[in-house]
Amino acid sequence: MRVSALLSILVLGACTGATSTKSTHSGDPAPTTEEVEALIASANHCEVATDCVDLGTTCPFGCWTLVNAAEADEVEAAIDAFAGGGNTNCTFTCANRGEISCSASGVCEAASTSTN
Repeated sequence: MRVSALLSILVLGACTGATSTKSTHSGDPAPTTEEVEALIASANHCEVATDCVDLGTTCPFGCWTLVNAAEADEVEAAIDAFAGGGNTNCTFTCANRGEISCSASGVCEAASTSTN
């Protein structure tokens, strides 16, 4: 599995997101920002563009959360657990996402087309 150091994300605006120890529905502590970011980065890999899906704009992880479709449910569950811990105080201005592609280095990417 390839790990991307940087996600193809354009974030314009301010974002705050401290880590949390609040419990989720399962009784486990909410994951930290760093844990979710690491999971997103490790799930952002592909061989072809159709391997990639966009989980959308998620506070504080930015615009276009691009991950491998096979790992999307796991990443989405981690994001939901994070949000359930009260860590979602962000303001984003996101560019419109263009077509998703798989880079030569095997990372899901998308170009911006214009700003909302």
